[in-house]
Amino acid sequence: MGRGKQTPAPPSLQTTTKSLCGSLRRAAARRGGEAVAVAAVVAAIAATHDVGACATWAAAMAPPAVAAAVAYQYFLRLRVYGAWPSAPFPTTLPLLGNAVVAAPAFMRFLLREAKKRDGLFLFWPGGVRPMCVVANPAAAKAVLGSSRAFPKGEDYRDKFGLVFGDGLVTSMGEKHARARRVLGKYFAKPRLEAHAPSIAAIFDSTADELWDARLADGPCDIDVQEFFHIATLRAFCSAMIGEDILTWKLEGYEARGAVAKYVAKEVSFGSNVVGEHMLYNIPMSKAFPRVRRLAASCAAVRRQVFMPLIERRRAMVRAGAAPDDCLTALVASDGDEAFSDDDLLDQLVTLVGAGHDTSAYFCCYGALMLAKHPDVQARLRAELSEGKSDWPDSLLKRVVMEVLRLYPVIPMVTRQCAKATDLVDDHGAKKRVPQGSRVLVPFFLMNRLPRLWGDDAAAFDPDRWLPHQRAHRSDGAGVSLTVENPKGIKVRFRKRV
Repeated sequence: MGRGKQTPAPPSLQTTTKSLCGSLRRAAARRGGEAVAVAAVVAAIAATHDVGACATWAAAMAPPAVAAAVAYQYFLRLRVYGAWPSAPFPTTLPLLGNAVVAAPAFMRFLLREAKKRDGLFLFWPGGVRPMCVVANPAAAKAVLGSSRAFPKGEDYRDKFGLVFGDGLVTSMGEKHARARRVLGKYFAKPRLEAHAPSIAAIFDSTADELWDARLADGPCDIDVQEFFHIATLRAFCSAMIGEDILTWKLEGYEARGAVAKYVAKEVSFGSNVVGEHMLYNIPMSKAFPRVRRLAASCAAVRRQVFMPLIERRRAMVRAGAAPDDCLTALVASDGDEAFSDDDLLDQLVTLVGAGHDTSAYFCCYGALMLAKHPDVQARLRAELSEGKSDWPDSLLKRVVMEVLRLYPVIPMVTRQCAKATDLVDDHGAKKRVPQGSRVLVPFFLMNRLPRLWGDDAAAFDPDRWLPHQRAHRSDGAGVSLTVENPKGIKVRFRKRV
């Protein structure tokens, strides 16, 4: 019998393999062949749809490919990064790197390593290339202070770019400078202080809407993450783009406030997805279900919510009735400063997404710390009731500083080394960062190192920001917070009278 026509793979397989192939090809182009073997296999599947033949070929090629990758990994470790300390085997495994050991508790793993090393060490997220961890304040300042030697890496832009496009967070060069020129004045301290009364009113009304019915019968559990995400989203949109997000509509989310809850939930979800893919160097490919979900939600919000919002604001600008805020500044820009529709969408998604997410998480951890330290909570309530929170050394400011120290809203950033650069470790020894290296600057780690903050570095102590200790013990009216689940951010609320 003649050979029959080959049966194509199911469309879902074709779509998945083509998507993953594109991501791996781009990764291979950036990383000098690191992903070539895998990309070749996926390319063959996507091109021929002959899964059986490709599986046979892959099985034959896998052993030599793995051996070559392991040899290359050890070459990098011994020759290219020889001056950089790294966890020994079995903590660092061939190809898997530190991923197996670190995955359950990534931050604790890095903190343990940082205590053993000298502020500069290697983390292997998986694959053959490591990340240079810079947990030395002076070295971190050198990295972040030189955008030419350490620009935002391609992985940073690719992964955040799925959500933010080419907005303020991901753009570089003149495009980034233009956005800063247009938007910078709206984040100046006097403007932000002018919004304080309206922001306070938004938080009060959000609390009333979410809590009153639940608290009517006594103490109950409140998800503070939901509350702070919605409250900060409402506050940011009101202050920065002149919009009441509770009135926004989206297909399937027509009820008042439904879009606010949807956006807040998806922003939180997106933060987790992007963070995981960055840390473990996973392609931001739509072959992964979580990435597909994130891309679909971003596209829906851009098309159904933000584009109509931009058109409404353009009409207001033409009529001379637009408020003076970030959105008007973006829409009204002309000449060399003009923004295209795609640029406007990228900037708006960045503002709304990144603008409230960091504040929401700060508030969550602030509530957690006060719940776990009722003595500080009582002192802070007393200070607020006495009107002393604007004093230079107020407890409020010290609490803010201490929460940000333990839980920085940007826990880490990554950079790409554009040219070989020497950094200095805790003992004054130089370590060269090879060109093309990925660099991780972990603020959360530096903020918890005993050698920088003392033996109680992990403790919540707002008074560490004073030259001497104080103790105020008082009680007052407001909301009492008590910890119900120390491992989460769920807090029990009880109205006080």
